[in-house]
Amino acid sequence: MENYSSLVVVAMTVVILLLFVASKVVPVGHVFLIERLGRYRTSLTPGLHLTIPVIDTVRAKINVGEQTLARTSEPLLTSDNHVIAIDAVVHYQINDPRAAVYEVDDYVRAIDQLTVATLRDLMGAMDPQKALVSADVMGAELRRVLSWTTTKWGVRVNRAEITAMAPPVRY
Repeated sequence: MENYSSLVVVAMTVVILLLFVASKVVPVGHVFLIERLGRYRTSLTPGLHLTIPVIDTVRAKINVGEQTLARTSEPLLTSDNHVIAIDAVVHYQINDPRAAVYEVDDYVRAIDQLTVATLRDLMGAMDPQKALVSADVMGAELRRVLSWTTTKWGVRVNRAEITAMAPPVRY
């Protein structure tokens, strides 16, 4: 009888440990991507979820709230080869966590590089005087280009703003 009760205690301990390892608590504002044996299985929304230990793994923990990416002091050339330093801020939100993880290698770095490339294109087409007075136009165009590109990555760009511009240095 003593062996039976110790077996029950061991079995209950194992079951409790398995439930502890199998349970995933997803906080509000986050989504966990679950892979089963290396393949996408499901997305866990906020709350308590049970997974299969060892077989199911958390691939990524994605914050689906609005996030900010600040790009500071990027030196850019205007159409007549003057250098203007631009600070930009991009506010974005993850709409499709699965696409944000699987469609692009690193969505934050991709947004950052796309911001720089778009600002270079915009500044390359302007003269210094026009560039300094058209921060709102540049912000709107930056948002349009970022929104169009990042949609397939599951990212929505809410705002893109030019926060500061330093005029060209005169010699």
